[in-house]
Amino acid sequence: ILRANSFVLEDANGLCCGELRAGEPGPVLILFADNGSPSLVLSVTKQEPSLMLVDRNGKGSASLSVREGRPSLALHDEKGKARAGLSLDKNMTSLWMFDQNSKLIWSAP
Repeated sequence: ILRANSFVLEDANGLCCGELRAGEPGPVLILFADNGSPSLVLSVTKQEPSLMLVDRNGKGSASLSVREGRPSLALHDEKGKARAGLSLDKNMTSLWMFDQNSKLIWSAP
């Protein structure tokens, strides 16, 4: 058994390409792009598990999470702001869109 608080994955040149760490508020797995910026972040907290895909500029491009039993998918713009999404609960499916100023422009139902 191997135990540690964190693991770092390096390529043949010693560059960090991944990290798995434990801590507050929960475990996190980060995979890095070749430019050293995070590309994928998987985290698990007491409130929600989440998966975020990140663009080369370090901004969130898409996120998938589950909060209080409700799965949610959000798409983000180049500034990292959520612009469109889908969420589900027991009784309803919701779709929504925001403009570049985070103003709600459309939702259903």
